[in-house]
Amino acid sequence: MNNPAADTTAPAPPPPPPPPPLAVAEVAARLESILAPLLLVVVAHSRILGHLTLPLWTRISRARQLFARLLARLAAGRAPRPSGARTRRARPAPPPAPDGSGGVAIGASPVPALSRRFAWVVLRIGYQAAGLASQLNHLLQQPGAAEAIAASPGAARSMRPLCRMLGIDLPPALRRPAPPRRPGLPRPKLPPPKPSCPAALPAVPPGTPDRGLPDYVRAAVRAWKRGPQKIA
Repeated sequence: MNNPAADTTAPAPPPPPPPPPLAVAEVAARLESILAPLLLVVVAHSRILGHLTLPLWTRISRARQLFARLLARLAAGRAPRPSGARTRRARPAPPPAPDGSGGVAIGASPVPALSRRFAWVVLRIGYQAAGLASQLNHLLQQPGAAEAIAASPGAARSMRPLCRMLGIDLPPALRRPAPPRRPGLPRPKLPPPKPSCPAALPAVPPGTPDRGLPDYVRAAVRAWKRGPQKIA
């Protein structure tokens, strides 16, 4: 028999406690250490990016300044400003031709729009952008990092396109909230459907199979009783 006292199996150690959430100031510092080199990488690959270099650099630079300002406000204990309804700003049209012909001035071109393709910056630039994207993804997976950014609606709006262009899946805290469902309209009451089959034939008393039947039915019954006729 097995002796229970001889069983010296040690109990499993308890799981380690989860790491504490990052402070807002640390999130801001780590974001700065990622976005500042990303701007240098964009400038260094201007030949590959071409006409997208300036709008891409502007997008990342504005997001960097916005993160620094909003996270500093949160670190100081001040609540973020409530965001109202945002309206999409129309892009300025190119200046007209000076001769008044209604055309576009020579050399004037609208600002090119950035691609909305997932991870397009990493696909264009390569491993340098992929390394910085990996650092940003690791930061957003840390406890409290995404929540600190999501505490400011403006910072969350700027982080979404940045994650999309770098190929980063958004954590749940930064995903766009689903729009509320509109109340459904009451269904209109439809009239009862009309019967598709013809009206039932009148009841025929037993013993009189031909009474009450239409003429064409009685004629068909008589022809059937006579059987097939021979043609002379």
